[in-house]
Amino acid sequence: MKLNIRPKLNKSEVVLCAQLMAASAPWNELYFSEEQCLKNLLSLSLDIEIAEIEDQFVGFLATRATGMEGEPLLEYICIKHDFRGRKIGTSMLKYVEEKKFPDADNIYLFVSDVNPRAITLYEKLGYEKVGELPNYNLWGQTEYLYRKFRRPRQERFIPEGTLTKDQNEGKISGVYDLNSGYAQIPLSKELRDCVFEGTESAIKGSIDYSISKSLLEDSLIKLLEIPPKLKSYIRATFSGSIALDRVFGAVRKYAQKKSRSKIGITAIIPEPSLDLWHLLLREQFSKEQYHDLRIKGVKEKIIDNKNRIDSLIRELKIQYNKTPERQLIVIIDSPSNPLGIVTSTEDLERLATSCGKFGAILIVDHCFLLAGLHAPKTIPSVFNLPSNVCDWVGIWDTGKSIDLAGDKFGVIVTGSEYLAKEIDDSLAVIQPGTYNATRSIEVFSRVLGSPHLLTYLNEVGNICRINLDYLQSNAPKNWTVNSPDAGTFACVYFEESKIGSENLRRAWLERGVHAAAGRSFFRSVASEGVPFLRISLVRDTVFFKTAIGQLLNS
Repeated sequence: MKLNIRPKLNKSEVVLCAQLMAASAPWNELYFSEEQCLKNLLSLSLDIEIAEIEDQFVGFLATRATGMEGEPLLEYICIKHDFRGRKIGTSMLKYVEEKKFPDADNIYLFVSDVNPRAITLYEKLGYEKVGELPNYNLWGQTEYLYRKFRRPRQERFIPEGTLTKDQNEGKISGVYDLNSGYAQIPLSKELRDCVFEGTESAIKGSIDYSISKSLLEDSLIKLLEIPPKLKSYIRATFSGSIALDRVFGAVRKYAQKKSRSKIGITAIIPEPSLDLWHLLLREQFSKEQYHDLRIKGVKEKIIDNKNRIDSLIRELKIQYNKTPERQLIVIIDSPSNPLGIVTSTEDLERLATSCGKFGAILIVDHCFLLAGLHAPKTIPSVFNLPSNVCDWVGIWDTGKSIDLAGDKFGVIVTGSEYLAKEIDDSLAVIQPGTYNATRSIEVFSRVLGSPHLLTYLNEVGNICRINLDYLQSNAPKNWTVNSPDAGTFACVYFEESKIGSENLRRAWLERGVHAAAGRSFFRSVASEGVPFLRISLVRDTVFFKTAIGQLLNS
């Protein structure tokens, strides 16, 4: 059964099309008469083509080459009832796309809500609904506008050599994505079941929130080695970024109540990253009276953990002596730590002691705690600091290391009853009893408590180590690959490069590999130092090696 599509030959064939159209759904359901259909089909701008099988008329299609803002519009597609369900409609649509308008940026069509079979077909073939016209033909009836998108209309006019938006974001086919995106290593069936079952329970409302919360806290105590005495100070939220944001708000209120003689806050951080800078500036413009916030990044280049802690302590002492009237906070965070440096127990205690001496509040972000190069072994954490050494807050989140289809989870722990109270008040503005909050608690109480999680984390760690070893073993002489202590990323430095990490990123993109520019982590090019790209190690090993091989061969 071969379908043939040809141009109409004469008006009698148009009449035949009008008769078929008036007798077919959806037009007969919308009360289109044969006369009205013929009038519409005789439009001079309409191009009608006949569909035949063995010279037998089975349907027609009508298009306008410039029917929608100068772009093609599929006006009508009509098939005899006896021939429906034989994929003739699919063949006719492919004819329009591949033969009729192969170079069009977009193809549009209208479809009525009374024609669900057609809607299903269009969506299956990649058409997306972009608009709707209620009460279009009848009261209560809606006409939908669908579009087959190929490219932005102006892309063909961009000067040669300029990267398109899709190339810029590493989304086009053929580009290997080693950007700092979500993990490519899928969860096991057992862990996926945890997500599905937790979501289903939350939807049905068949959960006891207090039991789920207690199970989650017990799982976190075991998984993160949190001292059981801190169980009542564990707080959960949707992600590490939200956790940091809420902690900054809580610390501002806490400092205001604790030290009324203090005027303003000074935040001391290892390197002013864009993410952290944004969150802190939000606090600076708070409507509260106690809003004067300054941000101080250490001036030395961070090369290792000891240097990092020494720099923070020196800056802490400088700021205390310069402005003793200000409340100090010290932040060790993941956004400004692209190298994956892990703080040792001794250095962390040394920093905490200095914070206690100068009355500073210590905030530590533990995104490197489990998943990645060191999994499943945990690393020294702020959770084990004595509560009286200083006021401290520890944050841990799943980040982008666990493949949960975008789901993320953040944990806040403090050693202070008073700080815990302020954190509760800060969290209350975003998630008091919401479905999202209960679902998050229910899902992650199952995922983090599952015995299969450590197996998954161990697999992620092994894959990261394999990819890092391959990268270091095959790197050209002009690449310097850092050896992160933890995490799921590696940084490739270009010591002799003068063009900056953004241009390096674009050069990699032109060779088919997408990575994150070093400058994207920091607030200015000047603070970047040696240009570098950060790449994700949580990628299928064959995919990763192919991507690096493509770079080496280009």
